[in-house]
Amino acid sequence: MRKSRQLRKTAALLATATMAVSLAIPALATAQISTVAGSERSFPAQGGADRKNILAEATSISSDSKANWGGIESLTIEKTDSPAEVSAKEAARKAAEEAAASQRAQAQKQAEVSRSEQRSTVGVMVLKTSSNVNLGTYDPAWAGTYPFGQCTWWVAIRRAQIGRPVPGNMGNGKDWANSGRAHGMKVDHTPEVGAVLVFQPGQLYADPVYGHVAFVEQVLDDGSIITSETSGGRGGVGFSRHIYNASVFEYVH
Repeated sequence: MRKSRQLRKTAALLATATMAVSLAIPALATAQISTVAGSERSFPAQGGADRKNILAEATSISSDSKANWGGIESLTIEKTDSPAEVSAKEAARKAAEEAAASQRAQAQKQAEVSRSEQRSTVGVMVLKTSSNVNLGTYDPAWAGTYPFGQCTWWVAIRRAQIGRPVPGNMGNGKDWANSGRAHGMKVDHTPEVGAVLVFQPGQLYADPVYGHVAFVEQVLDDGSIITSETSGGRGGVGFSRHIYNASVFEYVH
């Protein structure tokens, strides 16, 4: 009887030990899984459905989609022009340079014209006194209808002296260019020995109403000319001028 009780007691101890072992094994497995995954999560008491997800939760990996990983998006890359953009910029640069050169050339030309106009106005030099310029021998009839001592009178006689007489109805000095054309005479801006230089009213001290004419005695290498001429009030006595920039005037050939 005593032996039977002893066997029952031993069996009860074994059953208790077995149950303790069965409860300890899952706890040990859970502790090992948590250590391997490196999770700091605190798990609730084991039991029910929670126990089935312990392994999945402990080993899951999550990432923040907004995290900045220092990718290439943060790099600064210098923008380079395309071949078409390079060509366009080069064309624009050349156009700007050409425009600037054209403006400089135009400004220089205008300055030269201004200087020439100034010379044509003030660059006049009397080469001889009135006593040193005269018509010499001439026939008064050569003057035709032009009044004695007037600029037209002088020019008409000088033309007759060189065998190139002018019509007797050319008008006042300012009219000679148009009258010459009407008579079929060559009229241009090219000075020539023997040509009639025509001044419009006020041009290079010409009469402000009637204009003026002069006779071209010489054309110099630099394009300037030497004239012989007279004007009312001088009693038929002539004078001479050296005129620069002669091409600004008209000439009757």
